[in-house]
This record gives sequence, structure tokens and C-alpha cells, in this order.
Amino acid sequence: MTLILSNEEIEKLLDVTDCIDALEDAYREQAAGRAISQLRMDTEFPIERNDQVKEFEFKTMVGILPKRGIAALRCSATIQQWLMDFGSLRTDYVRGPGGRLVGLVQLFSFETCEPLAIFPDSYLQKIRVAATSAIGAKYLARGNSRKMGLLGSGWQASAHVEALCAVRPLEQIKVYSPNPVHRSEFAKSMSKKMGISVVAVDSASDVADADIVIAATNAKEPIIHGNYLKRGTHFGSIGPYEVDGEAI
Repeated sequence: MTLILSNEEIEKLLDVTDCIDALEDAYREQAAGRAISQLRMDTEFPIERNDQVKEFEFKTMVGILPKRGIAALRCSATIQQWLMDFGSLRTDYVRGPGGRLVGLVQLFSFETCEPLAIFPDSYLQKIRVAATSAIGAKYLARGNSRKMGLLGSGWQASAHVEALCAVRPLEQIKVYSPNPVHRSEFAKSMSKKMGISVVAVDSASDVADADIVIAATNAKEPIIHGNYLKRGTHFGSIGPYEVDGEAI
């Protein structure tokens, strides 16, 4: 019997600590050659809507984890638009009816091939990406890290606050995004939720004195610059465009 779950049910069932533990175990299995993670395949096609060129994107990815007896397929259909907001190049999704994005995860039995579960990828995608960043910080950031600098104040950024707090005893987070109203609201909300100091700052360089710097944005140009990072800072990003060559 195939289990059908909603996004809300997934959120109730899976917290960030459990996700970090599960991902860490899966990465170990992959490193040992006992699991497979297929490269993501993006199939894109230009479309024109309201006199603006956008892009239809259908992406798929597959993972097989024999230890858990599971093979997984994730697929999503999205329409992306390119924007110049607040002086920076970024992409955003055109949302469907009800503000929804369409993505699904399907799980299959590694032993019997039967479909085990089908559920949306929305919350899972958010927490999975943040958990991966947290695993990186767990092993690469200094053990005495107390301050974090966060670039971004959106959907992915909120999950990164929770995930990084799960692996390091953070006491202060500085957050910057180009929208001053949004970053201020984000700082107040996350400060209340996490019970630590979350402060909105006026520029990306203002997060440079942090022990950990994370970019969680939809930017298509560098926002982590090596010339303002101090030696020993751990930094990470969720996209390939967010970090410049000097930082690397």
C-alpha cells in the first residue's frame, strides 16, 4: 500500500535534527560506494508570458539507499523568471494557483520495487538543503563558533537558521538581504522563534565578522566576496553563483 502524505504532515513528522542525522548517514553510505545519488537533470525551454521571456524547467533527480531499502525519485515543474531587484540579478518562480509550486517525491522499495510513498517536496526541499549546509558547518566550522552571518531572508534562509543552530551553539546571527523591510521582519521573527539575537544589517559586508557565513538566496551573481571574509571563517552557499573566486 502506497503512503500518500501532505506537505503539512511531512513538516509534523520530520524535524531538522532528524533530517541532519539521516542525511549524514546517507552521505557516508554514498562515500563508501554503498549508495547512489544521480546528478540532477534540468530540462529547460523558453516561453513568453506577458511580453516577458521566462523559462519552463522540469528537473529530476534519483537516489538509491540500499541500507534503508529505498530508491527515491524527485521531480518538479517550475517556471522561472529573471529579475533585477534592488540592483542585483536573481531568479524567482512563477507560482501556480494558490501560490503553489509543483514538486513530488516518490519512494520505491529497493527489494520489491513497489511504490512506498508519494509526497510534495516543498518542506522537505527546504529542510534538506539547510541540513546539508549544517553538516558542512558541523565538520568544517570551528567548534567555538558563536556568530553567524546570513545572506538572504526568505524561505531557505529561515531553515538555515534552525539547522545551523542545531550544530553550533550560536548566540548571534546578522542577516542581510537587499529588501530592508523583509530583512527586518525576518530578524524579528527568527529572534523570537530561536530565542537568540538575530539582527538585520545594512550591507552584505556587515556579516563579515561572523564565524560562519551562509548564503541562502536566489542570487545569480556573487554575494560572498573573499575580500571581506576573515581568515578561519566557514562559509557556504546553496547555489553556485553566490560565491566569488577569491573566496574559494
